[in-house]
Amino acid sequence: MPVYEKKLKRGKDGSITRYVGKNAKGVPEKFRLGYDLDAAEQRLKLIVALWREIENAYTPKLAAWDWHKASLKAAKAIAKGKAPTLPNRDHEDPVRYVQRLAKVSSETGTQFEPTDAAYYQNGLDDLRAEISGVRQQLSNALDVRNATGVTVREAFETYAAKVEKDYTQPNGVLKPWGKTKLDQLKSIRSYLADERFDERDFLALDLADLSYTRCDEMYKVFRKRPLTLRTNLRKRMKFSSAKNYIKELGRFFDWLDGSDELDWTFPRRFHTISKTPEKLTPEEEYRARLARQNSVIPDDHLRTLLEYSLPNERLLLLLGLNCAFPTKQPVDHVTTNQPLPDPPRHTQQRREEEAHHCINGQESQPRFPPRWSLGQVAHSPSPFSAKNAAARKRTTIKTT
Repeated sequence: MPVYEKKLKRGKDGSITRYVGKNAKGVPEKFRLGYDLDAAEQRLKLIVALWREIENAYTPKLAAWDWHKASLKAAKAIAKGKAPTLPNRDHEDPVRYVQRLAKVSSETGTQFEPTDAAYYQNGLDDLRAEISGVRQQLSNALDVRNATGVTVREAFETYAAKVEKDYTQPNGVLKPWGKTKLDQLKSIRSYLADERFDERDFLALDLADLSYTRCDEMYKVFRKRPLTLRTNLRKRMKFSSAKNYIKELGRFFDWLDGSDELDWTFPRRFHTISKTPEKLTPEEEYRARLARQNSVIPDDHLRTLLEYSLPNERLLLLLGLNCAFPTKQPVDHVTTNQPLPDPPRHTQQRREEEAHHCINGQESQPRFPPRWSLGQVAHSPSPFSAKNAAARKRTTIKTT
């Protein structure tokens, strides 16, 4: 008999009842679920789960679906608000009973208790012995001690799913930093699966094979700053990229050690593994120094740009140069006839300090000459003066 899918309603006396299944006489069985609507819906859900177990025990051709004595007793107890139990069937294998109880508990989200604790314990013992035998066979096949049956690739996929879930906003949009982390994980998996880097596919390993030596080899792939896949193995990986990959790989191992789903813990001396990429070679340092020098904008070019730019364009140009505009400085007062005010002295000093950047711990040339600061060039000749207006002939645009 199908289960009613209608919404629960109160009777004349305020109680809530529902018919589920039928008894041995073929009469629909009535269950009184109490007076609280929320509690009644939860009890009905558990009773229906018991009835589904009875339906699944028979083939559709027999259609001999009726409440067994033990199942009906358990259902009536649930209707009264007692803890849910799942009775075992006649001549049922103990392992099968353990699996069935775990399944119904997972589907309903409520832990069902066994009616026969000794029978349930026998099933657990038999299941452990069976799993132990399968693991031993797997260990012998992989030549790995205490194999888990879970590969490093599967662990990475689980970790990536967690990262995506953690960095997805309520509206379903992935945060930019979350996308960056997912891209890093994708790249890490590509390098670890490529046998050209260490003659081994690390993603195919069982988790039990992640010993100190294997973990060190995984870090070594990025410590060596290998030839990048993106350039078809023509250029070496940048120091910063290798460092970021190593950091994300460390976060993966941290998550793996604390995961309740996967059986893996840090091997001995794991935290002594070196996590610093190889330094730049003299040739790489020379090329980087040339690139920095070529990226400096000459003073004459800056003067020309600042001379022929509108005030709002000049503001954007300077922000792009030093990125040190004070965050609390209002910009709505900028007009075509009034230059920007000088910034406070402490802001000027901070800007000049931030104009320098560090590469590999060594101070390099400034990105632009510190004298090109916001306050100092704000008083440069206005593009709307008579001299510049004749040479320029462009429309004046005021900003409010």
